Amino acid sequence: MKQNLGIGITSVSPGWKILLEQEGIQFKACSFAKKEKPEDFGCVIVNSALAKARLKNALAFVEEGGAILTSFEFAEQFDKNLDWVERKVRFIEPKGKFFKGAGLLWLHQEVAFFRPENRPLPVEKKVGKGRIVVLPFDPEKAILETEFEKRGFYAKKAFPADFASLAGKRNVRVVVSNCIAWLFEKRRLPFLHLWYYPKKFESVFSFHIDVDNFSTDVFPTVALMEKLKLKPLWFLNMEASKNSPDPEIGSVLSKQKLVAQHAFEHNYFKDQNKSYRNVLKGDSEIKKLGIKPESLSVPNGVWGKGVARAAQDLGYNFVIAFSLDHDDLPFQPIVDGKEMDFFLLPTHQICIGILKLYDFNEKDMIEYYQDAIEGHLAGNTPMFFYGHPLKRMARFPAVIESIVENVNARKDVWKASQYEFVDWWNERSKFSFKAAFDGKRIELKCRKNKRASIAVVLGNKRYLVSAKSSAIRRASLKKGKSLPTAPVLDTVPEPSGFGKKHIVKSIAGRALGVVKRVRK
Repeated sequence: MKQNLGIGITSVSPGWKILLEQEGIQFKACSFAKKEKPEDFGCVIVNSALAKARLKNALAFVEEGGAILTSFEFAEQFDKNLDWVERKVRFIEPKGKFFKGAGLLWLHQEVAFFRPENRPLPVEKKVGKGRIVVLPFDPEKAILETEFEKRGFYAKKAFPADFASLAGKRNVRVVVSNCIAWLFEKRRLPFLHLWYYPKKFESVFSFHIDVDNFSTDVFPTVALMEKLKLKPLWFLNMEASKNSPDPEIGSVLSKQKLVAQHAFEHNYFKDQNKSYRNVLKGDSEIKKLGIKPESLSVPNGVWGKGVARAAQDLGYNFVIAFSLDHDDLPFQPIVDGKEMDFFLLPTHQICIGILKLYDFNEKDMIEYYQDAIEGHLAGNTPMFFYGHPLKRMARFPAVIESIVENVNARKDVWKASQYEFVDWWNERSKFSFKAAFDGKRIELKCRKNKRASIAVVLGNKRYLVSAKSSAIRRASLKKGKSLPTAPVLDTVPEPSGFGKKHIVKSIAGRALGVVKRVRK
């Protein structure tokens, strides 16, 4: 009998749906209302309590050789001897096989410290002929987390900080995917999912520029982009446009190929109605320049319901708000239980301006971005980077040149605009496949797609195959990529303090301001 390689889930909840769709895992609802054979699913996610009859079917499924992934809230259904104590934690230290490719697992939630080890790490249990993996945290809560804090990021010189979600959504996805892949491996099954990028690219590179100030630094920044043949997406703050020292600045910016809005006031409002109106006003003002915006970069990267409502009402394609998620794959946010029509494009929030606060010089900045590129590529994470003209990109052109040269030298990185990537993600979101395994061959069934690839994970190797109906012999899979073998350094428990040079300049600047006001 052929083994189906799709997975089941007892409740297709919003958070789990986002995670599985990001990863490209083919899934369908499995309530255990009827008896399921191990051949029916490679794995089943149990993310809900099961009634007695359904639990009996679930237990039979795993005892006969099936695999189940669940979290500690629902684990007692399968093993009443499993013991733990719940504690509120900020994060889980990445340790063990399930954390390969993941960094600090930020959660800010109650997690299970399993006994006797007294550690908040996934546990594996043998149940009959099958296996269960129990997560010590709640993925649903993490994926839907909207609160944020200042987060420290790893760098060799210092640990710069900016806003980030209380829950590290990418690392949650990586840990969950690792658990599923491990369950497949224990069943001697290949684990398949849609690849993240077109064809066989390993990552994507896009750059955007937030114009917070209509300063003359815009001119050298535009010249730098032309020199590097880089076509960034420019986000214009419209209140700043009214205080421009030179009308030519607005004219030059409006002629760029990709332009959108950075709200009206460069501010975050706790009052979500004000936030909503701020985005709508930014939209109406930028249209006066003859620009029809299709996306939004939120001031200070701060997400909120007002931002979401405005982007939804304006029909935007995507929003950049790294306080909701960063360094991750796109998804459609959930607001008041409703899935938005636009995508959240999770961007890397550390920019030249942030690095300046920690006394990074040009050499330090170049090294930071070299490491960031290597890290994103190793984790197959999109490289969505950004910057600002004023006293940043215009003053440190060598940093931008280094980023672009580094990326251009890599044939496995797709150089695309944010709009091109979102178009691809829409295309990918509509694509599906079915796969079965007879012990020697993988049978794929899907409509042919010239751009899409399917990742086949076997052991510690990942192979990319074309998205078309075909029979794939295990022996024919060659040139596989090695998967991460250890956790990564991405964020840190505490950020560094601001650099001494920055503090001295700030004090001197404030003192000079006082003197000028006194003289007036």
